Amino acid sequence: EISTLETGLPNELFDFIFLYLKSIDIIYSFFNLNRRFNDLIYPFLCAIDLSNVDECYLNKYCRTILPQIHHYIKAVKVDDKNLDSVFPLRLYSKIYPNVESVFITKVEKDGKYLSYLKLFKQLINLKIYFGDGEYNETVSNELCLNLFQSDCRLQTLFFDNVYVPINTHIIQRCFSIKKLTIKLHCFNDVYVLLNNLPSIEYVNIEILYVTLRRQQLQQQQNDVHFDYDKNIPSELLKLKHFVFYASFTANYDYLELLLSHCCSNLEYLSLNLYIDQFIDGERLEKKLLSKLTKLK
Repeated sequence: EISTLETGLPNELFDFIFLYLKSIDIIYSFFNLNRRFNDLIYPFLCAIDLSNVDECYLNKYCRTILPQIHHYIKAVKVDDKNLDSVFPLRLYSKIYPNVESVFITKVEKDGKYLSYLKLFKQLINLKIYFGDGEYNETVSNELCLNLFQSDCRLQTLFFDNVYVPINTHIIQRCFSIKKLTIKLHCFNDVYVLLNNLPSIEYVNIEILYVTLRRQQLQQQQNDVHFDYDKNIPSELLKLKHFVFYASFTANYDYLELLLSHCCSNLEYLSLNLYIDQFIDGERLEKKLLSKLTKLK
């Protein structure tokens, strides 16, 4: 049967067939049948998707298949509840010598991922997708304590669905992070964060929504405790892409100050703001756009 498949179907047709199969089933069915099939499924060996998999099936897969393909794997996608099955802490470096990227799905606020942050911060890419039940929750300071540190090697960091606290007493300058997607509590967190990411090239930030009255109270407190003018980040020469969303939580004056003084090399700018300040076209042009000469 294998011989018939091999001689009867072109490679392009297998690529079409693979679109309808899960990556773990492709590997299970075709790995080591012959050299041709190994070449065809090589992309699935490098980036393996183990999310949304039955626990019993996953355990069998970890025992029988993963030991045969572990040296191929560069990226892994897995549900948070199954992290310890896929990444045994004691054998992590031996099982995945070439892994560069980990994508964790269905994460709970106090999930298993917390035990792996010290390991995963040595990767190149880390994306954490929190479950719908955690929507707009605030996660542990462990994220700041482990990931926004000088010994972090991550280049891409992505958080979905939750707000990440930025603790000024914990955060350190991190020279590795180049791409970041994150939700923050307040606008001064943006200043603190960017002050500690000198190599940032892409940033996508959303600020927590609060009622207008609560925002005014917070703003009064922040104006006392946080001096934006003194804490303006150093010039972010590598920052090319800036996406920002805020709903009644950002003072446009300080956003304008940040962009005009620190982001002179921006090529893409997206601002989605709901604010109670009037910004006319003349101000936008003279005080901001005229200084961002590299926008495309």
